[in-house]
Amino acid sequence: MVIHVEPFWGNKANENAQDFIRSFNRAMGDKDDAYKAKQFEYYLRTDSEADEWWSELDAEKKVKWSDIEAAFQERWPKAKVAKKTAAEYEEELLGLKLRIEDLGKKEEVAGRETYTHIVWADKMARLAKGVEVESGSTYIGQVIKGLPRVLKEKVAGSYKSWEAFLKAVREVDMEYIKEGVEEYLQEQKEKEELRVRVKILEALPTTSIAAITQQMAAVNMGGGIQQQGGRGRGAYDGSGGQLRRVLPGNGPRPAAQPITPELQARIQAALAAMPHHPDTVEG
Repeated sequence: MVIHVEPFWGNKANENAQDFIRSFNRAMGDKDDAYKAKQFEYYLRTDSEADEWWSELDAEKKVKWSDIEAAFQERWPKAKVAKKTAAEYEEELLGLKLRIEDLGKKEEVAGRETYTHIVWADKMARLAKGVEVESGSTYIGQVIKGLPRVLKEKVAGSYKSWEAFLKAVREVDMEYIKEGVEEYLQEQKEKEELRVRVKILEALPTTSIAAITQQMAAVNMGGGIQQQGGRGRGAYDGSGGQLRRVLPGNGPRPAAQPITPELQARIQAALAAMPHHPDTVEG
């Protein structure tokens, strides 16, 4: 089987020198070092930084494969990976939360679908090992307190190790989890409906008064009453004066007044002053 190896540039973005040298060695298979030494330059990109490096490399360093590989590693050394500290692992361990809304769902891990609580348990196992507490019970109590209620009810208790605790998490029955999530979502729905009803009830007094105020937009707060009838609007001065037509669009619209106790009293007085008719066909 022929293994394809991308030519090495030496300065190409996203290019990894260590990946290249490993790919080259795999491609060589069981070939001896002398063969590798002769073939190596043909895997360097023409006119690249790596090609220039090869041209300037001393001839005696191009004979043995061990010398070539050493010179290559000196020019493109393996980068040091920043390792997480125990404190960083601890912070991540205590911050990795499992939301109840995500329970019962699946995530794809290594090409396979896995339930979220199991994915969470696997991550926690790696973090516990990073903090070096996997063989003890440190932080388990804190983590249990932060679990969704449906899981907490099943795994609450004391554990001698993280392995035992996470085993209990993974083994929680899926039907139990799904039922718990459904109950939680139903509770949230009922709470939201109650919140909306309360909000409506709290807004009713203000809404009622505002409606009356709009209906009484024709009230003259100085004592007169605007009456609507016929083809236009008129103003009555409250003492038997002449009815005056007020055509639509005449004058600016009066500004809305804030609802105050005084305004409420004045509205009630204006309502009392209006003529009342009996609840009959004639009325």
